[in-house]
Amino acid sequence: MLAAVRRLNRLELLGETLRAALNAVAEEDPDWLQAWVPVDWFERYSRRIEEWRIPSAKQKQDLIMQQIGQDGSRLLTQIWSEQGRTDLHQLAEVERLRRTWMQQFFPERARSASGAQQR
Repeated sequence: MLAAVRRLNRLELLGETLRAALNAVAEEDPDWLQAWVPVDWFERYSRRIEEWRIPSAKQKQDLIMQQIGQDGSRLLTQIWSEQGRTDLHQLAEVERLRRTWMQQFFPERARSASGAQQR
């Protein structure tokens, strides 16, 4: 039971963090975002995660988290690419997305980066 609650909590954290970053980027530069974001993202992230019909099966929830993870990584890659917008790095929601993705998908890197910052 506790594992199911943790998984749903993680799903909500990932989805809402990405949604907030997308909304912030859309406010800052809607044309840049619209130029490359797949159309299905607008449908997928237009509503809060609590409003989604989340399947009860663990495997299906894991697939949703994997999709959100890939989408968030793609957004970060676009922002940090050569053609990306360096001013978007400064948005608090984008920084929160970057940190959350480091913690959730690259925990070893997050620990080593945090240790390097403390020195």
